[in-house]
Amino acid sequence: MIEEIGTVIDCRDEIAEVAIERTEACAGCSAKNMCQPFGEKENKMIISAINNISAKKGNKVKVAVPSTTFIKASFIVYIVPVIFMLIGAFIGEIYFKNDIVIFILSGLFFIISFFIISKYSKINKEIYTPVITEIL
Repeated sequence: MIEEIGTVIDCRDEIAEVAIERTEACAGCSAKNMCQPFGEKENKMIISAINNISAKKGNKVKVAVPSTTFIKASFIVYIVPVIFMLIGAFIGEIYFKNDIVIFILSGLFFIISFFIISKYSKINKEIYTPVITEIL
């Protein structure tokens, strides 16, 4: 289980926005810049978490994501696009045997994979959303 401690900054329905201080674990993460997509200088990341325990704005909370969920999400984000790209290249090689067509099909399948991943993540949003497990 991957757990972090943060502060609730906003609550709406069953979802809370939680500000989490970056830890040393973030330093080696290849996706660390995605936590601050607008270039904030703060050393925080804002995440949405399921709030089943009625945490309120200002509460310090523990947020958790099961390790298996983290591994599945990593596979989906990093490996599935590569698999789609290889499928596009394979189809191009089998049917067209032209390098330009192979390149175009690889890129097209790569882009299509992101649309599929986006749709999949919206359908399975609750599975991949962190959960507030405890108010500290």
